[in-house]
Amino acid sequence: MPSCTLKVNLRNSVVIREALYMDAIALAPSVGLFGYGLGAFSELGCLRGYEVHNVLVQAIVELGWLGGGALIGLLLVSLWRAWKMSKTDSELQFLLFLCCFILLVDIAHGGLNRELPLFISIGALNGATSLKRKNSLKLS
Repeated sequence: MPSCTLKVNLRNSVVIREALYMDAIALAPSVGLFGYGLGAFSELGCLRGYEVHNVLVQAIVELGWLGGGALIGLLLVSLWRAWKMSKTDSELQFLLFLCCFILLVDIAHGGLNRELPLFISIGALNGATSLKRKNSLKLS
């Protein structure tokens, strides 16, 4: 693991995150389809107890290519559907921007095992787009 060979200043969060990202990148080829398990990243490197601080990268390491790809796909499809429908709907725009804000925070500070706000916002976004689509089909 790269963090084992680096001299990491534990008082500098930027250096710590750089080492964590290098560990995650080093682990990525060996995660397989199902990964190492939820919460496993903090036990794999030499910086024990730290998470990647990026929910998408952590999903790939802990849930594997299948789980990480599913999360990324869910996000992309949800955001794309909402983006197309939100041009005339201010409520849907609010949900879209809320989901984007939570996602950006989770890319900078997130940990996969405490992502309830992200999953709630994705669910609300999908529910709202489905409801809007169903209502528009009834009006047609």
